[in-house]
Amino acid sequence: MDTSALLEVFDRRVAVYQAQLAHCLASLDEEAVHDLRVAIRRLLALLALLRSRGFGLRGKKLRRALKSQLASLSALRDTQVMLARVTALLPQWPVGEAMLLALQSRERDLLAQAGAAQSVIDTGRLQRRLRKLRRRLVAHPAMRAGELDTGFAARHAQSLIPPPREAPAAALAAF
Repeated sequence: MDTSALLEVFDRRVAVYQAQLAHCLASLDEEAVHDLRVAIRRLLALLALLRSRGFGLRGKKLRRALKSQLASLSALRDTQVMLARVTALLPQWPVGEAMLLALQSRERDLLAQAGAAQSVIDTGRLQRRLRKLRRRLVAHPAMRAGELDTGFAARHAQSLIPPPREAPAAALAAF
C-alpha cells in the first residue's frame, strides 16, 4: 500500500464520519444513528491500526471524544432495534403492546437526551483534531519515505489460513 492510498483511506473514513454526523444532527432516526455509530467504529479502528503500525499518532483526545459520542448513542440504538423487532412481532404477539408502549416512551426520552448530547458536541474541535492528526500522518517519516508494509497476510497466508478439510463421505454421498 503506498502512502497516498493510506491517506485516501483516512480521508474517506473522515468524510463518511462527517457526513453521518451531519445526517444524525439533522435527524436521530434509526438509520442515521446506526450509520453514525458504524462510521465512528470504523474511524476508531483506523486510528487503532495507525497506532499499531508504529505511527505514534496519539490522538487520545480525539479517540476519547469519538468513544463518548458512540456511548451517547448506544442506549438509543438498542431501544430502536428492540422497537423494530417488537413492532414486527406484534401481529403474532398481541401482549407485546405494553412492551411497545414502554419502548416508545423510552425512545422519546432517549431521543431528547441524544439530541441534547449531539448538540453539545464541539464539531469544530473534532474537525481540528482530525486535521491535526492528518497533518501528523503526512509528516510521519514512514509516510514521507513510503515505507509502508502491508504484505503481512500475503507472506504468511499458509500459516494464517488453515487448509480446507475434506468433506465427510456421508456428506458427499448426499449429493
